[in-house]
Amino acid sequence: MSTTSQEEFLALGRTSPVTPVVRTLFADSETPMGLYRKLSGGPGSFLLESADQAGKWSRYSFIGVACHGLLSSQNDTAFWDSMGMSAEDAFGGDIPTATLDALDALDTRWRTDSIPGLPPFIGGLVGYVAWDAIRELESLPEPPATVHPVPRLSMALVRDLAIIDHHSSDVILVSLVHSHDPVTEEDYRQAVERVEGMHQALREPTASTLSTRHDPDIPAPASNMTKETFLTMVDTAKKHVADGDVFQVVLSQ
Repeated sequence: MSTTSQEEFLALGRTSPVTPVVRTLFADSETPMGLYRKLSGGPGSFLLESADQAGKWSRYSFIGVACHGLLSSQNDTAFWDSMGMSAEDAFGGDIPTATLDALDALDTRWRTDSIPGLPPFIGGLVGYVAWDAIRELESLPEPPATVHPVPRLSMALVRDLAIIDHHSSDVILVSLVHSHDPVTEEDYRQAVERVEGMHQALREPTASTLSTRHDPDIPAPASNMTKETFLTMVDTAKKHVADGDVFQVVLSQ
């Protein structure tokens, strides 16, 4: 087991707005889902997986444990949901009104260089940008009525995460301190405390998730429009393509 020392933490914090405390453990029997169940589940948590060709695991799995806050939208206006970091601290002032402007401000304020010897991702913004965000970039007609109240953007500013290195069987615990002021010994103590909390959670036995599978009844699909209405949409879309208004149209129901 190795952990970032206080001297290393304070030295890095003099030149970077995001300073990690990192602990590396050997854990060859842990799985990504097992770590997620032990460590995560709250707001801003995530499991990022990837696989290369032939379905084999790629090198890293990333498990988001906790975040400083969530950037999303309410009534198409940027909104910061604090999980410990105020909007003033997160943005260095007032939050921009447009969600993409707010995302850019958040990314710019906390952008840092990679640290040699660590995985390519040890923190940042994780989430999604929905299709409807295009309305902040293009002048478009009024959108259709919303069927589901999904924000056009949702991004978590990562505070704590765990990384599985499938090549070395290491689990890398990371706790981040975000600050534009020089970090302190107290910042280090709190970050180490969070790392210790993650380490303790990993020591707990993994509960069994085996269960008997029951396939639900397949519901009968129902269209939200007539066939004639859909075919009219196709004809309209083809005309827009021919006229040069668009080059791609997704017609769905």
